[in-house]
Amino acid sequence: MIRTPWSGTERGRFCGRAAVPLAALTFLAACATGPGAPRDPGATNNAAQAETPMAEQQSETAYTAEWDRARGAMQQRDYAAARDGFARCVDLAGDPGAALAARSMVARMDTLLGELERARRRIDAVEAEVFAADAAGGALPGLTPEVRARIRGVAAIVTREEGDRAAATEAFIALYDYCMEHELHAQAIDAAHHVAIAGDLDQQLAWAKRGIEAAERGDERGWLAALWNNLGVTYEDAGRFDEALAAYTQARAYHYETGGPLQKLIADWALGHTHRLRGDLDQARIWLQAALDAADALRAETGSDAALEWIAYARHELGLVTLAAGDRSGARAELEAAREIWAQAGLESWGEGTAEFDAVLAELREG
Repeated sequence: MIRTPWSGTERGRFCGRAAVPLAALTFLAACATGPGAPRDPGATNNAAQAETPMAEQQSETAYTAEWDRARGAMQQRDYAAARDGFARCVDLAGDPGAALAARSMVARMDTLLGELERARRRIDAVEAEVFAADAAGGALPGLTPEVRARIRGVAAIVTREEGDRAAATEAFIALYDYCMEHELHAQAIDAAHHVAIAGDLDQQLAWAKRGIEAAERGDERGWLAALWNNLGVTYEDAGRFDEALAAYTQARAYHYETGGPLQKLIADWALGHTHRLRGDLDQARIWLQAALDAADALRAETGSDAALEWIAYARHELGLVTLAAGDRSGARAELEAAREIWAQAGLESWGEGTAEFDAVLAELREG
């Protein structure tokens, strides 16, 4: 269900049912709540630190700090900077397992940058080293179940982005079982979430609900925001708009509890968008205007490029609300203004969404 204007591969319809930009919520929540660096010296007790050479402690501290910076860049969707940061982690790693974890994240950033061939080469090389170590019968230092799960997860994502959804789904289900076996609860939730992305409709619904149940047991509130959002996208794609609205409403509650300004305004956008699909235009306009006001404020305060994108999305939706209300002249004016911001935000690179936007405008221009 990850269908964003910046994903480069899996794109849904923009002017119709699919909640294309909503996947940003899932990704942002996953960034905020997913596993951190494989080794966290801050969690090490004093006795263990006393037995660790100072140079190794400093290396681990540098690794963790660089990892956290890279994750921050990823959360801000600066994937090139994140890739550079994870690449630096490879050099800072204190053991082979930590280096393999960082290399797998470099491959993950490749997928987000649309460089799938490079991602495949990188993750294949990582998996080959793991296989060789296992075949040799030796324990590779730092190759913990958590690191293995991270590597398997990235490999499955690459497979999904290459278009083999069936194989990716099978890999994510196996990863879920592995994580549950090793009590890696957050990563098990992530695996369930990815089954819900890659599977067919029945799998999407079943695994989204399974992920929600697991997150509720573990009180993973950031993940609950993402998983409820994902369930909403699934319902929306199936044309089940009332159920989509209920799921997005649940997601919004968790995003307002755990997210930042961007997540909150996107959650409001989701409600407005879904009210439009349900034909409740008054509610749609209320929520979309709230999202637009928040995006305008965030842009003014921070200069955020992401905020500018959501100004474009909100203005686009408001134009569609006006069109659905029968005001073609007003809709044209609103959509013309939205189209200018769309270009300013760099969204023209999203070919399918831009083409559909332009088709609506062309029809309105013809009268």
